[in-house]
Amino acid sequence: MYFSNKQVQEFKQASPLREKTRYWRNRLPLLGILLAVGGISAACTPMVGPVTTTSTTIPSTTPEQPNILTFATSGNIGSSPALVTFSWTASDANGDPLTCKIDGNGDGTDDVTIRNCEFGGSRNVSVVLDDPAVAQTFTARLIVEDANTPAVVRTTDFDLQPGPTEPFNITLRGASSLPLAAQPAFNGAAARWEQILTAGVEDFGEVPTSCIPAGTEPIASVDDIVIDVSVVPIDGVNGILGQAG
Repeated sequence: MYFSNKQVQEFKQASPLREKTRYWRNRLPLLGILLAVGGISAACTPMVGPVTTTSTTIPSTTPEQPNILTFATSGNIGSSPALVTFSWTASDANGDPLTCKIDGNGDGTDDVTIRNCEFGGSRNVSVVLDDPAVAQTFTARLIVEDANTPAVVRTTDFDLQPGPTEPFNITLRGASSLPLAAQPAFNGAAARWEQILTAGVEDFGEVPTSCIPAGTEPIASVDDIVIDVSVVPIDGVNGILGQAG
């Protein structure tokens, strides 16, 4: 077979195109494999988003002493004898239950013991002057313990003033007119209450007539209380109540 010069030239010009086509035909499978591997890699790579952190407070495992945050008196203390209110707050790093003891006058004797006092609170303690006529400064103590470590102590000072020195007096008006059998009972009751109410109050001036029973004498002053006494039959006519069965 013979080819003309023109046909030979056309064949030469077409050969590079076939070579290029063969080149890409051989490499397309490899390119497809690379793209597939890249897709798998992208699909298996985890997404990285915002990181959330949490914190947990764990009680200390090393035994620690309790901590007394506050200890003080509250309210008006007044004069002796006084009911003093003590308030406190405390905590424990190990979360142990606490026991609180209050020595109200600082004499070394616990006046009040409170179990599970870790949340704070208040208690009343009666305090009396050593000398009823002399003011005194007391140092109260709060002792807190958790059974695992030595107790901790905190103090607070407060002043106490003398109370009234005048005794409490009871006057029975009309006692002398009572039947003799009744007089010891009335006088004995008045004397007993004078012992219980140990401190008198300031005397009261003349009592208005509207405040005293009709037909009785005026009262010039009251020290500290005046009681009108009398014995009135309550059996009714002909002793009818006494006959009731």
